[in-house]
Amino acid sequence: MKTLLSIQYLRATAALAVVVYHASQWGGSIFDIGRAGVDVFFVVSGVIMWTVTGRSEGAPGRFIWRRFSRVAPFYWLVTLALTATALVWPDFLANVHPEAGHVLLSLAFIPHMDPRGLPFPLYGPGWSLNYEAFFYLLLGAALFAPRRRQAVIVSGALAATVASGFLLADPIYLLGANPMLLQFVAGVAIANLAEMKMLPGRRSGWGRRTAVRDGGRRLGPAGQDEPAGQRHDVDHGAGVGRLDDLAPAEKKASDRGLEIEALKLTIATSEESLGKSLQDAFTSASLRVYRNED
Repeated sequence: MKTLLSIQYLRATAALAVVVYHASQWGGSIFDIGRAGVDVFFVVSGVIMWTVTGRSEGAPGRFIWRRFSRVAPFYWLVTLALTATALVWPDFLANVHPEAGHVLLSLAFIPHMDPRGLPFPLYGPGWSLNYEAFFYLLLGAALFAPRRRQAVIVSGALAATVASGFLLADPIYLLGANPMLLQFVAGVAIANLAEMKMLPGRRSGWGRRTAVRDGGRRLGPAGQDEPAGQRHDVDHGAGVGRLDDLAPAEKKASDRGLEIEALKLTIATSEESLGKSLQDAFTSASLRVYRNED
């Protein structure tokens, strides 16, 4: 499957933001904006999961197994390591309470209130994986339906869950039935728009033409007034105007416009190459627990 590079860049940046946020807590400083990395991650998850189910992982069993095998082993290892450490050296992890029920619910990705009355699993940052697991289960169930109905089923189920959080008594809202689930809906919506070719292109906004209007006048490539009835349109990579009919000075200016367009395309290609290198660096530095979908 073709790698969605721009999404991978965003996912790596979000993961690093969360890492820095938690590191700043341990270091005594505050990097609150890093918490937004989780919100970005949920949207990105919606995009990626919808995309992979439409390509290589459309079978419900295969989809669930891929998600489970990528997330559970490492998360279980961290949870069990914290449990063992808390049992052997309780003073070292004073905020970790390895009670049997708490440990089992944490391993099963089931949201619950911990012994302190807080909505966290034994490994605190794992709360976001509970949201992810719920989304995976809903999407996996929706895969039994025709593709054209899957987005509606998943989005409707998530919206209904959020509504229940407002209607039912606490702690349902705190345990996951809250608007954060709608971020997955946003991701699914973005992926659908991408499939329908309704998202703006990467270079949308870069002047499709060099000719522009200034008041009632039309300006040519070099900024000079363009004679009535004459247009000099230049698309990316090709001249559409009739360059042979231009005066030498105008033709030179138009050629210059084409050179600038070619330079822009060269810069864009360089950005893609640099972005790939940055993605590799970001991904290798991110916590492995956040590498839970491809």
